Amino acid sequence: MKNFLPRARHYFLRYYLLLLLLFAGYRALELHPRFYRSVLWSDSEGYYLYLPALFINGGFEDLPVRTEVQFPMYEDTNKRFTKYTCGLAMMELPFFLGAHALTLATGGEADGYSHYYVRALQLAALVYGFLGLLLLKRLLEKHFSRGVTFLTIVGLFLGTNLYHYVIQGPSMSHVYSFFLFACFVWLTPTFYQRPGWKIFALMGGLLGLIVLIRPTNIL
Repeated sequence: MKNFLPRARHYFLRYYLLLLLLFAGYRALELHPRFYRSVLWSDSEGYYLYLPALFINGGFEDLPVRTEVQFPMYEDTNKRFTKYTCGLAMMELPFFLGAHALTLATGGEADGYSHYYVRALQLAALVYGFLGLLLLKRLLEKHFSRGVTFLTIVGLFLGTNLYHYVIQGPSMSHVYSFFLFACFVWLTPTFYQRPGWKIFALMGGLLGLIVLIRPTNIL
C-alpha cells in the first residue's frame, strides 16, 4: 500500500491529460442534439463552407448552405458570400477529406453536412485542443512542479470556455486559435536559445495562420 499510492499519484500526474481526452471524447460522442445540429450553423458554417464549395460544389456558385440569411448571394451574382476567412477551413481540411472519403465509401450523402462530416469536425477540435494542452503542459513542466502544472491544465480546460469550444463548439475558431498560440509560446524559448531562419519562418507562419483564422487575433 505504501508503494501503491506514490505510484498511482506518479502515473496520474503523468497521464491525466489522456484521461481528460477520453472524458472529452465521450462527451463529444454523447453531445446533446441541440449542440450537434449547431456544429455547422451560423458562424461555424461561415468558417467551414470553403470546403464543400471547393471539394463538392466546385465553387461558390449556387452553393447550398444551411444559414441562408447569414450567407446570401453576393450582389448581382449567384455566388455565396461569406465574411469569414479561410484559415479555419485549412486546419479542418485533413479531417474533412477523411470524412468525405468515408462518406463516399459507405454510400452516404456526400454533401459536406452529413454525419461523418460533423464527427470529423468534433475530432478536429479534440485533436487540436489537446495538442495545445500537451504543448502547454510540456512548457509549464520546465518551470513548475507537476502538481502546479496539473492544476493549471485541468483548471484551464474545465474552468474556462475551452471546455465548451472543444465539445460543444468544435467548428468555431477558438480551439484552433488556442492550439496555434500554444505552438507559438512553446517555440518561443527555442527561438531565443537557437535563433535561425527556420524557427523564424515557422513562427512567422504560425502568426500568419493565427491572423488568417481570426483577423482580430493580430491585436
